[in-house]
Amino acid sequence: MNKPQNSANTRRKIFFINLLPIILITLNLRAPITSIAPVVDSVREYYALNAALAGLLTSLPLLAFGLVSFVVSYFQPVRAMFVGLLCILLGEIVRCVGGSAELFIGTAIMGSGIAVANVLLPSLVKAKFPRQIPKIMGIYSLVLNFSAMLGVLLILPLMGLLPVPLALSSWAILAVAAIASYLPQMSNHRISRPKLKSTAKGTLFANANAWKITLFMGITSAIAYSFFAWYPSFLISFGFSAHFASQMMILAHCILVPVAFFAPLMLGVLPNARRIYLIIFICGTYIVCFALLLLSQQAWVALIVSVLIGVPVGGVFGIALLFISTKSSNVQTATKLSAMAQGVGYLIAALSPVVIGKIYDHFHSFTYALVGLLGLAILLNCVGYLAYKSPQI
Repeated sequence: MNKPQNSANTRRKIFFINLLPIILITLNLRAPITSIAPVVDSVREYYALNAALAGLLTSLPLLAFGLVSFVVSYFQPVRAMFVGLLCILLGEIVRCVGGSAELFIGTAIMGSGIAVANVLLPSLVKAKFPRQIPKIMGIYSLVLNFSAMLGVLLILPLMGLLPVPLALSSWAILAVAAIASYLPQMSNHRISRPKLKSTAKGTLFANANAWKITLFMGITSAIAYSFFAWYPSFLISFGFSAHFASQMMILAHCILVPVAFFAPLMLGVLPNARRIYLIIFICGTYIVCFALLLLSQQAWVALIVSVLIGVPVGGVFGIALLFISTKSSNVQTATKLSAMAQGVGYLIAALSPVVIGKIYDHFHSFTYALVGLLGLAILLNCVGYLAYKSPQI
């Protein structure tokens, strides 16, 4: 009589052991980056940076994401994930021990560690929860965007309590928690096992369908990180206070967090013929938001945009991750596709905050940057349709 109950308890325990590190690792992936935007002026003043260098501070992790992502799939995944978590922790420590050089070096190390986790988490989900991919990807996307919101919510109080370097490096606590939760995954000598040979034939760089998903990831990352890095500055340049801009950023995150959870779930339960309508709706909201900001810069427009923009920022990245998991025929392909999509995608995304900073330095206005983001939003919809229609790789 007790065997079914013991079996159920064992399954729940294994589920929790596998889910907890996914949650805690994901918490590390956005907060250290998004926390820069609300305090970018304070960071610029403390380290004597211009706007382009401040944009580079956000782009540097993305550049690391792109460069490191290409090589992650060549290493044993359990070992690579552990090394990645150590890099996140080390980078956070280095960021608080010196001046601007240490700030950028620590950010690069931290970004490299985050890159490893970015690549391996979708394939980890596919390996641990093969029958629950939409549900777990929904949780993953929810926590990912909650991490982004956490950075925005906590950085201002932290800056009030701590010196700038310590405030920026306070996320090391999350890295320690993630490492502790990951230790059970390294039991039974998993960390010393050789990497399994991939059953995939050829290179994904010659696969047109892989490129559709890769471009979708790149465009959505470029838009999202431009939002994280510069949206408060957009609003401040329109004449609003820093407090108002921070509140609008928080409002956007309050919308994007639940959207990040429900978008993959809804895609999982909708019939195939109707999924494309949800994708178009989520991606199309970007077009509406940037068009509104170009047409009017009144407070009520900023309020509407701050609500609406949470839909694509929260939903589109989850769609990209779901594409990686569901369009891959096996775990090895998922790792390779994740490495390609995030490697190329983040290299594309790394340019956007710096380009926006350069545009502002030259024109002293964000109008041209908004026009560029509107163009990217239109392109995102086209590529998203093609990625959705592509067959399994």
